[in-house]
Amino acid sequence: MQVGNLKASKGVLDLLAAVPALRALVPDARVALVGGGEAQAAVAAAAAPLGDAVRLTGPIDADDVATWMAAADVVVLASWNEGTPNVLLEALAAGRRVVATTVGGIPDVVHAPALGTLVPPRDPPALDQRPSRPAPGNQGMV
Repeated sequence: MQVGNLKASKGVLDLLAAVPALRALVPDARVALVGGGEAQAAVAAAAAPLGDAVRLTGPIDADDVATWMAAADVVVLASWNEGTPNVLLEALAAGRRVVATTVGGIPDVVHAPALGTLVPPRDPPALDQRPSRPAPGNQGMV
């Protein structure tokens, strides 16, 4: 899953481009995009051919983000630039592994393989990586 503002610089279209390769590795994988934003129409158009592999929630209450995160095996942060994103801290606090880009303060937070996998920004093929240690209760939700 990815949580945040749906805009190009958050790498959400990069994540969608990685879905077919991810499904080749994990056939029942599903990606949830939680949030809304300026690129919501473009994201919906890019997600449409992927069918039930992608779920778009649109904007949701902050309290509901925890429910979505609890259902996820992996939290993805495909951003092209960031500071130290709260969603990354929330994911790790919830015991979720992450796949995140090597921008801003992210490498300072994801500093060990047990926490997740770091990938280059703007590199959709790299986003199909699974963290080295999956979260408990594998449900196939990315």
